[in-house]
Amino acid sequence: MALKAKVKPSQRMSQALHEAWVVLDIAGNVLAGHCSCMAGCGEVCSHVAGVLFKVEAAIRLQLGRMTCTSLPCAWNQAFSKKVLLSPMIEILFFKPKKTTSETIVKQHEEAKLA
Repeated sequence: MALKAKVKPSQRMSQALHEAWVVLDIAGNVLAGHCSCMAGCGEVCSHVAGVLFKVEAAIRLQLGRMTCTSLPCAWNQAFSKKVLLSPMIEILFFKPKKTTSETIVKQHEEAKLA
């Protein structure tokens, strides 16, 4: 397996990103590593080690598992209400700020009687 990453330089933040890569066998043993920095030609720079530390942390923290947005909604299941069906004429629609709900109900009752 080959891992490739772009790594920030540790001292000069304005410098371009270094390209580091690591080749692992199936058991996770490091076979080779390289980086575009000056020490990377010797295959022993801290940028290659940083890639390995990042992979280890991602596995330990389970960052590769499915995200919550990929799963069905679970947090809203306890709040489902059972809503009874009603004919449209029996549903009261009103804006509470302009008139009181008592006035709306009274007007609705008068309309039913007419």
